[in-house]
Amino acid sequence: MATANPVQPAPQLGLAPEWQDWLTTNIVRGVVDADLLRVMCESGFDEQFARVTILVVRSMTERVRQQNPSLLTEYKADPMRMSANAVVRAFDRDVRIGFCMTDPNLALVNDFLSEQECAKLIQFSSGKLKRSEVVDRQTGALEISGVRSSEGTHFGYAENQIVDRIERRLAALTGLPIDHGEPLQILHYPVGGEYLPHHDYFDPSDPGS
Repeated sequence: MATANPVQPAPQLGLAPEWQDWLTTNIVRGVVDADLLRVMCESGFDEQFARVTILVVRSMTERVRQQNPSLLTEYKADPMRMSANAVVRAFDRDVRIGFCMTDPNLALVNDFLSEQECAKLIQFSSGKLKRSEVVDRQTGALEISGVRSSEGTHFGYAENQIVDRIERRLAALTGLPIDHGEPLQILHYPVGGEYLPHHDYFDPSDPGS
């Protein structure tokens, strides 16, 4: 699937450098034209313009691959092209990039949710919250532990209009289908709540893994 799309669409008379880099990066990664087209159209490009642009960039990339393949070795779009405060269209909402890194692939997205959406998510989750659990390293079973005192819940895919919008925004930002992600989760830490230091991975040598 295509990686996260860059800043807002360039004028239809040309393609901005960040979009040239984005296309080249994903073509080198082996992303198919249909996925590239979908992300560009969701980001506001005219479909015909996007089709022609993908064709041209793919043709140029293939020529470089044949004539001087070393230039494409571990090709990555320049992370500095997505500067702080760059505006990105995330499905139905403009968000701002606080910062962006390529390795590791990390970005801070500001204004992803409105205050009203946050309030609604809190309202929808308030009656569903249950004590958060951890995985027992020996058995793999979920259990309540003193190291984690939060409450949590999750929503099914498109469970309500807000969840559906959030999932579509995430898909537009990452270039990944909605069903490639986890269901939207909500965590609530009461006063004094905590999750003590821990590792977010499973050791293959543990029976519970």
